[in-house]
Amino acid sequence: MGELFTWYYRVFLPLYSVFIIASSILLLKTTSTFLLLVVGALFIGSAYINKDIRTVRWLSLALLATLHWYSQLNWCNMLYLTLLAKEVVTVRSIVRISALTMLYTIVYSSVRLSYMEPTAYNILVTGADFFASFGLVVVIRYLAEAEYVKRRWRQSKLEAEAAARAEKLRVVGELAAGMAHEIRNPLTTVKGFVQVAHRDGNLGRWYELIMDEITRMNELTSEFLQFSKPSLANMKPHPLQGCASRAFKLLEPEGLRQGHTLRCDFQEEAILVRMDRDKIVQMLINLVKNAFDAMEESGVVTIAVRREGTIAVMTVEDTGKGIPAPALEKLFDPFYTTKEHGTGLGLAISHKIVADHGGTMEVRSRVDEGTTFTLRFPIAEGASVPAAIDASSADEADG
Repeated sequence: MGELFTWYYRVFLPLYSVFIIASSILLLKTTSTFLLLVVGALFIGSAYINKDIRTVRWLSLALLATLHWYSQLNWCNMLYLTLLAKEVVTVRSIVRISALTMLYTIVYSSVRLSYMEPTAYNILVTGADFFASFGLVVVIRYLAEAEYVKRRWRQSKLEAEAAARAEKLRVVGELAAGMAHEIRNPLTTVKGFVQVAHRDGNLGRWYELIMDEITRMNELTSEFLQFSKPSLANMKPHPLQGCASRAFKLLEPEGLRQGHTLRCDFQEEAILVRMDRDKIVQMLINLVKNAFDAMEESGVVTIAVRREGTIAVMTVEDTGKGIPAPALEKLFDPFYTTKEHGTGLGLAISHKIVADHGGTMEVRSRVDEGTTFTLRFPIAEGASVPAAIDASSADEADG
C-alpha cells in the first residue's frame, strides 16, 4: 500500500492539480490567472518535499487553500482528501484522526463559502463533507493497519525461522565439540599405527581402503569442529573482492581439471566488509565446489561482487542441473545432502559463517538451468583498505 500511495501522491496529485488550474482558467472562474499559476506550481512542488517536516505539511495545506481560493472550484475537495490521507495513514488515535478531519474540512469549507452564497444548503454541505472525509480516512487507516500487521507477521515468521535454525546449529555445535574431541585423538593414533603397519608389510591390500575411510572420518570431524567455535577470530575490514580473488586462484585449476570455467565479475572500487577473511574464503570454496559438483557437463561458475547502497552483495552462480523445490527447503539443514559421499555440513557451515558476519544467504534455483547463491554483508563504512591486501588480485582473477 505504501508504494501505491506514494505513486498516487507523486503522480495523480500533480496531474489533478493541473486539471484544476486549467479548468478554472477555461471556465473563467479564477480571480487572477497569474497568481493561480504561481500558487499551483508551488503546491505541486510541495508534493515532492519530505512531508515528515511539520512546517512543510502545514505549508502544503496553506498553498492548497490559496490554490482553492484562486481557482474557485469545489473540485479541490479531492486534493484536500489526498493531503488528509497522507496525514492520517500512520495515526492510530481516533481522536487525532477526528481532529485532523475537522481541520481540513473547516479549511475547505471556509474557502468554499468565501466565493459561494451562504445558503442553508451550502452550510449543511460542510457537515456532509466532514462525515464523508472521516469515513474515507478511517478506511485508509484500516488498510494501512492491515498492511502493517501483514508486514509484521512476515517479519516475525522470518525471525522465528532464523531462531529455529540458530537453535539447531547450537545443538549441533555442542554435539560437535564433545564428539570431535573424543574421536579425533584416537583417530590420529590409529592412523599412525596403520602407516607403521603398512611399512612393515602387514596390511597388504586392505591398506588403501582403511586409509580412505580414516581420511573420510577425519574430514567429518574437521567439519564438526566448525560448529563448535563460538566466535570469529580475526575480524578486520577487507575488500570482498580479495576473498573472491583468493578463492578463484585456489579453485581455478580444479575447475579446469573437471572441464569447468570459473569467472569473476568485480567492481573496480574496493568494497570493504568487516570479516574473518579465512572464514569467508572457506565459505566461498564450499559454494564453488558444490557448483562444480552440480555441473555434470562442462559449465560456468561466476563469482560476482557489487555494491547496493550500504550493502555488499556477492553471488555465486552456476549453470548446473539446478535444485528441486523440495530440496531447497532443507538445503541449509545440517546433515542434509544429495551427494553419495557428502556429509551434509558444507552449506550449513557456510550459512553459519555468513550469519556470524551479520549477513544473509539466499538461494535461487531453476531445474536444468542453474543455481545462484546471493550473499549480503553490511559494508564497513569509513574503513581503509589493509596494506596486506593485494589490490591487483581482482584484475588477475578477471583476466
